[in-house]
Amino acid sequence: MIEDYLDPDWYFREYGKMFSTKRQFSQYYFSEGERKGELPNPLFNPSYYKKLACVPSSVSPLKHYFKNKAKICCNTSLYFNPYWYRWQNGDVGSCSLLHYLQIGGRQYRDPCPEVDMTALARSFSSLGDGSYLTYLATNSGSEVATHMGVTPSPADLVARQRNFLSQCHLDLIIRASTPVKGRNLVFVQCGNDSEFWNWFDTGASRDWDLFVNCYDGLFSKDCEPEYVCLQRGTKFTGMFQCWQNYSEIFDNYDYVFFIDDDLIFNFEDISNFFQLTSIYKLDFSQPSLSKDSHCVWKCFFNARSGGFRYTNGVEIMMPCFSKKALNAVLPYFVYSVSGFGLDLFLAKKASERLFKSGVIDDIVVKHCKNIDQESGAYYELLRSFGINSKYELWRMIELFDLEFELCEI
Repeated sequence: MIEDYLDPDWYFREYGKMFSTKRQFSQYYFSEGERKGELPNPLFNPSYYKKLACVPSSVSPLKHYFKNKAKICCNTSLYFNPYWYRWQNGDVGSCSLLHYLQIGGRQYRDPCPEVDMTALARSFSSLGDGSYLTYLATNSGSEVATHMGVTPSPADLVARQRNFLSQCHLDLIIRASTPVKGRNLVFVQCGNDSEFWNWFDTGASRDWDLFVNCYDGLFSKDCEPEYVCLQRGTKFTGMFQCWQNYSEIFDNYDYVFFIDDDLIFNFEDISNFFQLTSIYKLDFSQPSLSKDSHCVWKCFFNARSGGFRYTNGVEIMMPCFSKKALNAVLPYFVYSVSGFGLDLFLAKKASERLFKSGVIDDIVVKHCKNIDQESGAYYELLRSFGINSKYELWRMIELFDLEFELCEI
């Protein structure tokens, strides 16, 4: 019912008007309140929606939304995006707006990519639920609107990214002049306590070179890496800055394998993986994931005992690039400090450049850590700089017209 979109408590709080019945409220709103530009709830701005949805002047904006809600893609207010909210939340049902008003706002879910509701709730939950905080974020004079949990525009995001990058000083402290052990390179982002050191076999021989990117300034010299850099940023700022400053290092290798530090490999599988990537003639590749791993994209979980499957892209936790693919994609890593959006971008590039992309089922890797966007250390680091990973994702989707999923092809 359309009356479900009329919030009497909100209306009294905002406009000082009370009604004895929903029917009375509805009659008043559609005959008078809407014409005055009054909001029926915190997330529906009739004037804003009318302009975006090109609603005829003779038609009620709220009635227009109610009739067309299943196919509406535009925002209902500055910071509520029904299309994005449905994509991010699988339990939405028939109406994104109603779901947020009744459920999502009470759980402080993000209403749009520009708003990090976790950050806002920490500072302002005493003011109200997510719906009300979303409304306050639209008021330029409010504390909520100027909080780092709100990224008002792409320009603001870029400014925050540049600030982050300016503090990610890159110091290359060990550098081989030429490839030492082979023509393939493993690049790992890790700290002193990373899972990487638990499976890396310092006593075993290897036919690939190692590039260690230390985010805490500490590493085990027992691994005898060919390259070591100190960079207190993310894996993706490390990849971008190393390529930007030392691209000639990567040019010496046929394949470069960029891995997270919370993956568990069998040490000998690294060599096998490079060999299979070459045999299968893949430009983008990755090992398959064990069933107990954490990953958003289902296509990367191990599906068979061997062989490989073509995919439209690879997961950013462990992408391997051929030389030609690496030089085609790494310049674009500047668009995402968090890494969000880069996997979808790789899929776009694979399609445009006819790169072959696939997941190798012969090799199985475990991804240990759950993706904790609310309180995980990685996301807290980003949050401290006001960088919203979901907005980085959305901006890349809009900039490069990206598809919304990774899958087998």
